[in-house]
Amino acid sequence: MEVKSLIVNEFMSESANPVKSCKEFSTAHILNYGLVHDLFPTRRRVLEQETWKREEWLGQGGFGVVWSERCIHGGRKGELRAVKKVPKPKSGDYHRELEAIALFSHTKYERCFVKSFGWYDDEDSIFITMECLPDGDLHKYLSSPLPEEEGQHVIFQILEGIQCMHDNGFAHRDLKPSNILVVCKGPDWWVKIADFGISKRATEGLTELRTQIGTRAFAAPEVFSFQAANTLSNSYTNAVDIWSLSVITFLILTGNMPFEDLRQLFGYVIGNFTFPTEGLLANKVSTQGCDFVKCLMAPKAEDRPRVKESLQHPWLHCLVNAPETQREINTLESPPVPPDYFDPEPSASWSTQDQISIHETHNSMSVLDKRTALVYNETGLSISEPASQIYWKKLRTLKGHSSWVYSVTFSPDGRQIASASWDKTIQLWDSATGVAHNTLKGHSSSVYSVTFSPDGRQIASASWDKTIQLWDSATGVAHNTLKGHSSSVYSVTFSPDGRQIASASDDRTVRLWDSATGAAQGTLKGHSSGIYSVTFSPDGRQIASASDDKTVRLWDSATGVAHNTLKGHSSGIYNVTFSPDGRQIASASGDKTVRLWDSATGVAHNTLKGHSDKVHSIAFSPDGRQIASASWDKTVQLWDSATGVVCSTLEGHSNRVISVTFSPDGRQIASASGDATVGLWDSATGPVRSTRVSKFFKLFQW
Repeated sequence: MEVKSLIVNEFMSESANPVKSCKEFSTAHILNYGLVHDLFPTRRRVLEQETWKREEWLGQGGFGVVWSERCIHGGRKGELRAVKKVPKPKSGDYHRELEAIALFSHTKYERCFVKSFGWYDDEDSIFITMECLPDGDLHKYLSSPLPEEEGQHVIFQILEGIQCMHDNGFAHRDLKPSNILVVCKGPDWWVKIADFGISKRATEGLTELRTQIGTRAFAAPEVFSFQAANTLSNSYTNAVDIWSLSVITFLILTGNMPFEDLRQLFGYVIGNFTFPTEGLLANKVSTQGCDFVKCLMAPKAEDRPRVKESLQHPWLHCLVNAPETQREINTLESPPVPPDYFDPEPSASWSTQDQISIHETHNSMSVLDKRTALVYNETGLSISEPASQIYWKKLRTLKGHSSWVYSVTFSPDGRQIASASWDKTIQLWDSATGVAHNTLKGHSSSVYSVTFSPDGRQIASASWDKTIQLWDSATGVAHNTLKGHSSSVYSVTFSPDGRQIASASDDRTVRLWDSATGAAQGTLKGHSSGIYSVTFSPDGRQIASASDDKTVRLWDSATGVAHNTLKGHSSGIYNVTFSPDGRQIASASGDKTVRLWDSATGVAHNTLKGHSDKVHSIAFSPDGRQIASASWDKTVQLWDSATGVVCSTLEGHSNRVISVTFSPDGRQIASASGDATVGLWDSATGPVRSTRVSKFFKLFQW
């Protein structure tokens, strides 16, 4: 006899958009508890109403946004749960996608999977309730390698979960550290698998999967249609999960990804690149550990072991019959387990990020409201298209300056890097090799800013010596010096068409120049203190300037008239920039925050908090999905521009980080520091420039 509970959650709101219409962001649910089976199909159900109030924004997973809720009325009053909001599939048939979550929320699977307690929906979205795990996901613990013994236990637990899925006919298809949630931190790890939003069932007679879904850094070669010799199928099987686990294992044991980019992955598949054993050996991984990763990372799907065989590998076999450690979930942070005869309706799981407290706001609109409003297409962004989960590593350190490096930038074609320093010079570097090939000398004092013209032919630099110098980027010869400022020049930039130059100075003015002749074209006055940064909007119609007077001013570039002043920072503003589409403005301040503004209205819609010292520089990625911020706390932080969630933290400089920029293809980040170096960071995913495999990457451009 099949016995299960039907959880029917009716969202009580005043409009079709429940998130926006609830004044206090609370949801009321009518719960139908009862037994349903073949003998008593009409048995009376017991109705109970619960009210849950939203408390904190938890982050953004690959397929939705997540917040926490606390029960303020009903039988579970005081308990905490997490809720994930995901968009409904366009087909309208989402129950099949939720089937996996319903199945693996059963009590017998709860040690391996994040447990869900039901779901409700509205016209556009599904809201999934689940246990709240405050320790977050595995990704946040992998800034350095885990001890091998700890890694064994983590991988063993993940494999147990994968075995449950495969035995029931499901493939996860998006295994990655941010989809592995932590119940107990090391050394006695307990992890659970989450985020089944893209799991797919291999029904009877169908063992191959054909849709390309998953996170690129952990996706198997066959997902990209990378095929080894004698492989003809354009589909893939549950073996994609085994590959993903091999990459996770490599990352856990080494702190690095096995392949730098898709080009290297393709080379591995076709035999031009060997298995990266040296990375494992450098971290003193045992011979059995190396063999385990290599077996799971077989280029051909058919050569990879199945889950049962993986569990029997000598590296893990000793754990198969080991007595299981008794564990308890903190009952204050997780809802109690329902009775055995309760089997929730389909639900889903999620991946978490660092929490943002609701108490950070000082008005009636909650932090969640602000972020939710942003996600609801008020900036034209969609939660179904979040910033990619990118794993950055420091590729190299560029050394050559003898003092602080204040500014760094890529040439428009990405082949050169220019850096400006306190040592009065500008260095030009080959971005592919990191070799310095020219040093530009001519300023009589520190150089604060450097930039390329849009066509890459000119370089402009701004200096403490009150001048702007123009250089030929090919020869390094200075061909013009722009004079007019009465104090230090902190920033210089070209207009999008390259015809104008704007410079910002400690003399409280922005000056405009003809880039061809060097003739002065105008002076913008209005700030009450020195101006640290100036930039043009992508369409060239606006100029934004950031000042020590704590404001950003917006000017009409044609008339020089200031038409808006952005106020909100509590300290001087060091840098300002537009998003690539021109709809957002980002500002970096000595108050340790980054603020995001609507460029049309001047309204601030998000404040990014996370740095522990002054934020000196910011940059949008070329696709606008990420923001990089450089801080005096010696780090660069990567943020999702839609949600304000921290995606990554880049550490490695020994002094304050003063400038940061993305390469034109978005694949590299350069950072300039007070340690006299330029750091060059490379992502484990991203567009590949090799023409040999270019046909495979059209779906993966950012």
